[in-house]
Amino acid sequence: MRPVAWCLLLLLVACRAEPPDEKKHNEITQVQGAMVRVNPKAELEIGSQSVQSRQLSTELAVQGRLEYSPDRYVKISSPLNGVVRSVHGKLGNGVARDESLLTIESPEIITTYAQLTESEADRNLAIRSRDMVRDLYQAKALPKKDLDHAEAEAKRTEADYQRIRERLLVLKVAESELNRPAADRKITGRFELKAPFDGVIVEKNVSVGQLIDLAESLYTVANTDLLQAVGDIYERDLRMVRVGMPVTVTVDFVPNQRFSGVIRYIGDVVDPTSRTVKIRCDVTNRNHQLKADMFARISVEIGSHGHVVAVPLKAVIRLAEKSYVFVQHSREVFERREVQLGSTFGELVEVLEGLESGDQIAVEGSLLLEGALEKQLT
Repeated sequence: MRPVAWCLLLLLVACRAEPPDEKKHNEITQVQGAMVRVNPKAELEIGSQSVQSRQLSTELAVQGRLEYSPDRYVKISSPLNGVVRSVHGKLGNGVARDESLLTIESPEIITTYAQLTESEADRNLAIRSRDMVRDLYQAKALPKKDLDHAEAEAKRTEADYQRIRERLLVLKVAESELNRPAADRKITGRFELKAPFDGVIVEKNVSVGQLIDLAESLYTVANTDLLQAVGDIYERDLRMVRVGMPVTVTVDFVPNQRFSGVIRYIGDVVDPTSRTVKIRCDVTNRNHQLKADMFARISVEIGSHGHVVAVPLKAVIRLAEKSYVFVQHSREVFERREVQLGSTFGELVEVLEGLESGDQIAVEGSLLLEGALEKQLT
């Protein structure tokens, strides 16, 4: 007898065997063999879908979190002591490269410029003295040792002058101002602390009137156009990844969006406890939806397959060493069918044998169907 005819026969038997009393909302009545008939009122408990042939990729899933890119993140401190006279950069504001963040008034600039003025006078005097001694030496009016001493003194004063000048440049005194004649220079004790690149102020630890010290962190600026997803990959999976491989990143904040990225760094040290290695992936922060320190799921595409028959993992029932799905034959009748499984692709699993594209299977309520079938068989 053909399978279709056999199923119809089972359905007829089941219908004749059903008592006239109405069943409970979630009641399931059993049919012979591996067939289960669902009461119409229990259909809300069962969800089904058509089996499809899909083109799938093998992915390696890594748990991680988002961080600022080290190349686009900087803590800014002042190169000198002083008092904050005005604050321009506000927390959360965007800043452009060389935009002023705050103004510091420091006596160090005035003191250093006074040293420069004195050193400049000494240098000019030493140069004039050297030139005069050179002329006298050439006229044989002075010995060679006097010329050597004058030249050494000119070199020493020049070195002192350049050292102090470089210090003023570090303090952000404009070089164009220092190149002016001494009488035309306008040097003040005010210093502008500026942003090193385009970004967003993500930390601010300064206020007007504050006395600041060297190396004290005042601002943190980060460029959030690109973040890094940092995760731990098991030692056994290292052979499957390499720098430059594409990844996709998802976060709970926008679970339906996938952000593109690429592996930029694979660590050189294995953690002796977890047997994992750090990987860092550059991730394009589309519309700035990603935030630093968010938990992230990193999916590394390590291979692609052709079209395969695949079903959701939740549709599969595993008994002993065998796998089954419930195939829907009609609105109310399901058959438990053994399947051979292949590779897993995230929430999907490949079916090598037992199903064909177009078959209708239960993806919700499989355990309910299995329980009813087991009750029938015992």
